[in-house]
Amino acid sequence: MLSGFIYTRFGINGPTYFAGGFAALVTVFLWVFLEETNFDRDMPHEPPDPVLTVDGDAPAASVYVVEKPKTDDTTRVEEVVSSTESKQEGPAAPDDNSHSYGRTTTPWPGPHPFKLFTVSPYSFGILWRGVFQSLAILRLPIILWVGLAMAFTQIYYNTMAALSSGILSAPPYNFVPNMVGLTFLSPLVAIVPGAIFAGWITDRCTIRQARRRGGVSEPEDKLILFIIPAILNPVGCLMMGLGSYYGAHWIVFVLGEFVVTVAGPLVNLLAITYTFDAFHSLHPTERRGPRAGVQPAAVYVLAPTLLAMAITFGFNYAITPWAFDAGFRTWGVSAAGVGLGITLTGLIMMRFGKRFRKSGAGYYRRVINI
Repeated sequence: MLSGFIYTRFGINGPTYFAGGFAALVTVFLWVFLEETNFDRDMPHEPPDPVLTVDGDAPAASVYVVEKPKTDDTTRVEEVVSSTESKQEGPAAPDDNSHSYGRTTTPWPGPHPFKLFTVSPYSFGILWRGVFQSLAILRLPIILWVGLAMAFTQIYYNTMAALSSGILSAPPYNFVPNMVGLTFLSPLVAIVPGAIFAGWITDRCTIRQARRRGGVSEPEDKLILFIIPAILNPVGCLMMGLGSYYGAHWIVFVLGEFVVTVAGPLVNLLAITYTFDAFHSLHPTERRGPRAGVQPAAVYVLAPTLLAMAITFGFNYAITPWAFDAGFRTWGVSAAGVGLGITLTGLIMMRFGKRFRKSGAGYYRRVINI
């Protein structure tokens, strides 16, 4: 949105210079005010879980759900909580405000270049495994599908950005660059209710489906919401493509951008939360070291993100022939069809996702324990 005004005032190189200068200022700010945080922290000992017993029998199956006692006076439900402290051997966990490797924090928030920063002994293993594991799990169908869904939203946003200048700056609209930039207020405004609405409706849908199953929630439950972007995205693409082809008022194109952007956060949120629910509970066998260090980085999120960005980068070269060479009517109809097809794959995953999760669990465990 700001680039249009910068371009109008400083020319074609203006946005590049402003972006480079801003990046340089951010670099200086990070170096001066953010201290190095590369340190390791010991895992605190976990206290024993409470045990529920019923009349001296075996412990109950869950510490969270206790059945209502019967009317018989002899039935009692007692909660027995162990008061003995854990006597596990090993050093005590350090205080949350202290660094390991003998480093201490100071009131000065900036860097300490006169000190030698101690690198984690697991740094190479974490780096190597972070790259290897992200590439290795790309063979899992769920990861491939999530990467495709994430790429879909980014591709359509990049296409929308390319169309804005090419369509609105040409007849019959003849917008100057700064006015073309102002049209990006539409996706800027749309992203806020889109993100808020996506989170709210996903939570409501998950809770509702779990109540129907008596408290059991499946990762595929929320994928029914893909029906929403399956409707919104084709409508927005048709507004942008057909509106431009037939010379409709510019507000049709801008509202099309709004509709497409509203659907984007929901697709991303559903894809990310689905892979999180599918693989988050699978942990490496060791709780410390390079394997455990990679797991907090969530390779199940890094892998589809890597795939999505690679697809998006390659598709950027197809935007011009797809939209400008083929014609805006062809682009609008084909983009609506492609968007509909990709979003409907979410409904297909509702049918086969659980099978993919079970079949890929063993391979995922092998990869994260390498």
